[in-house]
Amino acid sequence: MIPRRHRQRIGLFFASLGAPAMAAEGQLERDESREHLEHREHGGGVLSMRVAYVESLERRSAEENEEIEEGAPRPLTRHSAVGLGYEHTVLPGWLSVQAGALLFFGVEGGELPASLTLEMPIELSESTELYFGGGLTADLVREDRFSPHFGLSSVAGVYAWATSLLGANVEVESRWVPSANRVYDLTVAVGAAARF
Repeated sequence: MIPRRHRQRIGLFFASLGAPAMAAEGQLERDESREHLEHREHGGGVLSMRVAYVESLERRSAEENEEIEEGAPRPLTRHSAVGLGYEHTVLPGWLSVQAGALLFFGVEGGELPASLTLEMPIELSESTELYFGGGLTADLVREDRFSPHFGLSSVAGVYAWATSLLGANVEVESRWVPSANRVYDLTVAVGAAARF
């Protein structure tokens, strides 16, 4: 049997072997949480560059002496677009404001839809964040003319961060512009994002 005072010394010896590892693990956790907080201290801004797929369903307009049959198919248009978005955190973890615009060219000319939305972020992990929200939208340029039409938009998306500053963004936006001849307008965008 090992005397009691030797057992205490053996216990202290093994405890001292594990102390540096525990201290290093604690330091690693502090460093990770500090890095996680640093991105929020950069001003809460996120800039994203996107490529997008835009699909619109438009009302048919009857031309002279032409009748539209009930149930006739409506014109569906599809476009590829490029765009920019800027998001600013107003209340960390609760509210962000995002302004974004797309540019694409169709048969009738260039179009520039833009939106301003309020979003609620949901942080799933340090590297993944969902968001959803709604706001105002405008078709600023239609058929190569400055001709703003205003409406509403709803948005949902996800950020996946590779580092504390760089990541990717996927977003789906539905827009309703009543003064335009559109039934719906749906945009799916994918892009790169940078915090600053």
